[in-house]
Amino acid sequence: MPICVIVRILRYIKTTKVMLETLVRIEAQYFENYGSAEAPHWKPKGGQEFTIRIDSDILFYNKEGVESVLAHMLDDRSNEYVRYELISFEPVFCEPIELNQDIFNALYDAQCEMADQDYEDQAHAAFAGKHLN
Repeated sequence: MPICVIVRILRYIKTTKVMLETLVRIEAQYFENYGSAEAPHWKPKGGQEFTIRIDSDILFYNKEGVESVLAHMLDDRSNEYVRYELISFEPVFCEPIELNQDIFNALYDAQCEMADQDYEDQAHAAFAGKHLN
């Protein structure tokens, strides 16, 4: 029995129950066109992340079908100026946790100050060593 038929049967059975959706993180290559619509010159410019919620049965039992549909959806978002190509997709079982930017900046500044102090200490030691000889 084809996998699509099995997934449709599972989806039908679930209509009386809650459908279990899974958040999916999609990683795509982002391209920009440096040419024209008639003579495109695509350059990769980095990555773009997309997300979607998908029935977990579809995601886990028909990955090839999911990949095909996601690639098609990314192609539909592309135009003559930008293009997206599917790199990978994966289920996300926990929502992302945002870290505090102020704490990051404070820790980074402290790290830089320690590195600056180490550099100054080494420079002073080197200078003192030259004058002792």
